Amino acid sequence: MKILLDSQVLVWLLYDPERVGVQSVKLIENAAAVYVSYLSLWELAIKFSKNKIKMPYSPGELLSGTEALGLECLNIRDDHLTRLPNIKTPHADPFDRMLIAQTEAEGCYLLTSDRELLSTKYKTLPATT
Repeated sequence: MKILLDSQVLVWLLYDPERVGVQSVKLIENAAAVYVSYLSLWELAIKFSKNKIKMPYSPGELLSGTEALGLECLNIRDDHLTRLPNIKTPHADPFDRMLIAQTEAEGCYLLTSDRELLSTKYKTLPATT
């Protein structure tokens, strides 16, 4: 199984790991690959720079933490973009839509805490179990 981490799950793994469920940690440990999208890093950097989220870390520290966890950073590719117009999510968040497009193209699951995404037809897994 391959897993793509949602932005919030990355933050939890780095700075509040007890929020990630035991089963989710086991999935991560046993996954064939665990990705974090550069899109998520970009989203967090934007929110950090606009003070929309209170983070005790900088975007540079996110990159260091991602590397320390052994996560593979996933670029946005052509096949991700071509899937995007067909992705429909309840809240139409462009970051979430692209993450779903990436999971579809990569054949992986999105590990997320977003209830709305978990309720969709897409391949998602709850991060808190």
